[in-house]
Amino acid sequence: WFPHALPQQQLLVVALLTGMLAAGAFVLSPLPVAAICFVAIFASAGVVACWLADDRIFLVVGCLQVIYALVVLLGTLAMSRKATVLLQSQAEARRQERMMAVLLHDFEQNAAEALWETGVDGCVVHHSPRLSALLGLDEALLRARPLLELLARSGADVAPLRAALAAERPFKELRLSAAAPHGARHWSLNGKPLDDDEARIVGWRGVIADVTEQVTAQERLHHLAHTDSLTGLANRFTLHGALRAAIAQQRLVALLALDLDHFKLVNDTLGHAAGDQLLQNVAARLLACRRPADL
Repeated sequence: WFPHALPQQQLLVVALLTGMLAAGAFVLSPLPVAAICFVAIFASAGVVACWLADDRIFLVVGCLQVIYALVVLLGTLAMSRKATVLLQSQAEARRQERMMAVLLHDFEQNAAEALWETGVDGCVVHHSPRLSALLGLDEALLRARPLLELLARSGADVAPLRAALAAERPFKELRLSAAAPHGARHWSLNGKPLDDDEARIVGWRGVIADVTEQVTAQERLHHLAHTDSLTGLANRFTLHGALRAAIAQQRLVALLALDLDHFKLVNDTLGHAAGDQLLQNVAARLLACRRPADL
């Protein structure tokens, strides 16, 4: 039909064919095989129609259409590749989100630490079930209450945390301590600010852990390293450190040396247990009469 059509009709057919070639390839770009078949069929039909027209101008149009079809085909394949990569990245992102959700749920249920998240007003908007046990508070008190208030209810000095939040910078291993009937409790907090699209802080998120056992163990090790295990007095290591500090600060100090007369006789006649008891009693008397600045 094309070779016998009027010039206006031939122009209309060429325009429609060219537009449909590009539009169809664009629509079918997610399906590269279908796009290739579509472009091949339309381009071949156009070339055959131009060939049958038996006019040099249409031979040129046919050659241009082949070039145009190749350009459209290359662009379609590039779009298809980008669409495939985008779909794969979206699928991978969803898979990672599901994995993170599973890991987060497992962490909240089984970890020794507890997650916490506050809003712009400082109130807790999300927390792990373990948070109530760590703070020793009822679960109902944790809902929509400021984190600073909850820690203060647990007896903690919240001044370091308030200063860290006011600085509006991430903090790590911030130590808080609280007095408790069964001994002091210690917590370690990590947190970072949550920003919106305009870089404004809209809340905080972090982790709180009970480090009472670690702190107690460190204090016990420090005590053992600096005191005598029998008498509880400062040992030679502590004495040397205190003397070095006094010399470095050029402070006026006095060093007093005490000796127990005939102590060996006590050990030989009454035994080492009695000698240890004697040393403990003497140490208790020395501790009772010392001043706060004395070592």
